[in-house]
Amino acid sequence: MIECPVGITHGTWSMNDAPVFFAAVIAAHFIAVTNQNQFLLVTAPDVERDEITEECFKYCTRGGRLMIDSGIFGIALAAAKRRGVDHNEGLRTPPEQIDGWSDFISSWKRCITVLGDACWGYVEIDLGGTEQKRKTRAALEAEGYRPIPVVHPITDGWDYFDELADTYDRLCIGNLVTSNEATRIDILRTVAERRRGRRVKWIHALGVTAGPPWLTAPTESCDSSSHATPLKHGLPMIETSAFRVGDVAEMPYRHAEKTAYVAMRKLLYHDADNLRRAVNVHLR
Repeated sequence: MIECPVGITHGTWSMNDAPVFFAAVIAAHFIAVTNQNQFLLVTAPDVERDEITEECFKYCTRGGRLMIDSGIFGIALAAAKRRGVDHNEGLRTPPEQIDGWSDFISSWKRCITVLGDACWGYVEIDLGGTEQKRKTRAALEAEGYRPIPVVHPITDGWDYFDELADTYDRLCIGNLVTSNEATRIDILRTVAERRRGRRVKWIHALGVTAGPPWLTAPTESCDSSSHATPLKHGLPMIETSAFRVGDVAEMPYRHAEKTAYVAMRKLLYHDADNLRRAVNVHLR
């Protein structure tokens, strides 16, 4: 791993990339879409479980921008179901209550040790409350890892955002996937206000499609898997969603479901120029 001070996250990221929408795909679909998609997101557990580390490395060396998520979302979802609480509370589950936690940590480390310098960036292991996340992050940083920290504003509070925004060059924002539209907008607008004058240069919104409500206060990047829904039905993925926002081309399109990804295609394809202009205004 490349040595760098705490606060500087690992990866091949560049401010020139913004704004970016990362296409989130499962490992089973990764190889099939790498040739035509410049920005992809996979989870570390997927990479390890499906043994696609070599394919991921090749993708990065060809110039692909690969973001590696921790995979904590799924763990928290299972923990929340087991405990009978919502997902946001599930994210606060103490790691010692997770079966196979040490194996999960080892798996994450194996993945990042190989891909950490080649990928665009990788997300920290963000399970537990703020104190637990500080402890986990400090332990990883002591071993030379430089992950992108995650703030869950609903459960962590905004003082924690301020603390990390003053310390790190990149942050991820959580609590967005399962929130309603009004809450998402409130979180994104608060992020836009509180980041001003702080060290953080790049903010990634986890699990948010590049459309309303993200456009009300867009971050430098976001991701979702809405575009990949057709893959479950054996149909082509929506190609436009995996390019830089606004950098779209004529692509064949068929849909199997008529929900989020249909609206996203309309926004990214038909209104690409307006979208890019709107995002750039917010990011200046």
